[in-house]
Amino acid sequence: MVKNKKNYEENLKLNNIFKKIDNEIKNSKNILVYFDTDADGLTSYIQLKKYYNNIDNNKIITGIPYYDKDSDKKPFFDSLVNVNKYDLIIFLDRPTVEEEYFVENKKIIWIDHHPSNDKKLIKKYNILHFNPLDYNFSYYPVTYWVYKLTKGFNKDIGLIGTISDFFLIDEIIDGSNILNLEEINNMRKNMTDEEILRDLTYNSFLDKFITLYNFVFKLKEEEIYKSIKWLEKLNYEDLKIEFDINKNELINKINKNLEKVNKIIKRALKEKDEKIFYFEYSGKTSFTSIIANKLGYYLKNWKILIICFMNNRENKAYFSIRSQKDYIINKIVSKISKKYGGRGGGHPNASGANIDLNIKDDFVIELKNEFSKII
Repeated sequence: MVKNKKNYEENLKLNNIFKKIDNEIKNSKNILVYFDTDADGLTSYIQLKKYYNNIDNNKIITGIPYYDKDSDKKPFFDSLVNVNKYDLIIFLDRPTVEEEYFVENKKIIWIDHHPSNDKKLIKKYNILHFNPLDYNFSYYPVTYWVYKLTKGFNKDIGLIGTISDFFLIDEIIDGSNILNLEEINNMRKNMTDEEILRDLTYNSFLDKFITLYNFVFKLKEEEIYKSIKWLEKLNYEDLKIEFDINKNELINKINKNLEKVNKIIKRALKEKDEKIFYFEYSGKTSFTSIIANKLGYYLKNWKILIICFMNNRENKAYFSIRSQKDYIINKIVSKISKKYGGRGGGHPNASGANIDLNIKDDFVIELKNEFSKII
């Protein structure tokens, strides 16, 4: 007799879906993987790459830029030219994918955890799709679901990815080389999981590992490719040694970027610590996501954080927006972004947006007004 029918049925569903995905991957000869440009996307890809031996080792595709039919500019690491050589395309941790990236009569797998996956496109192209939100599963990042797909093949990489996406998952902590579940449970006696995550992410040795997997995408394109290939080969213990030696070229570049971020954060901390905290900056590189996450640790009074990077070269304003767990922001961000001709949305407590720079001020005013109604 099954003691917990609900858990049994959920596990059965998950096993059936992942069996289909596993079979598709194993029965394909040449696989192309698109993944998001953050630690969740990268750790998801690396887990797949380490577990399966038929993923193309010569083509790394990070991110999916907006596909402009009228533009001569090719997408980052453009795969569209040679897409016919692949018999399977996998999308990881991508909330939206432009239809131009789907190919008729091509096998496609899409694994994500955002609420904005286009169901019409999924049906039209017969995509093998998994999103935990469709099955009432736990709202965990993609790196966790790839960890499950690969049968727990690499707990340490899975742990770095889940912590970076702000999830504390006992199943991955237990037996990892990075954290001790007993110590985490002791911390829970005096701290919430959210407080523990902020402490682990910004006040412990894990900070530099998470920073590494996020900052890779702030390098030049050829350096990104080289760095990901390097990370594919390493496990946690290898990385720990590299950090201790501190002579690796990539780690040195990461540290320089981290210095830039810390200078920006010092400036931000001079602003008034308000419930709706807003800070903007400009420069050559956007660090909005990392800055928003770190400020969430340092600031005490905030309910919602809005961080804006002003890119004068592109005439664009890029936003990373965070909220405490009681305040759902993604639908508000999506609605106002569309109103101003931009793109926006994401998770309930972590969203992003981009709009034209010349209407940034009006956008921020309306964003603050709408946020003030929910806090």
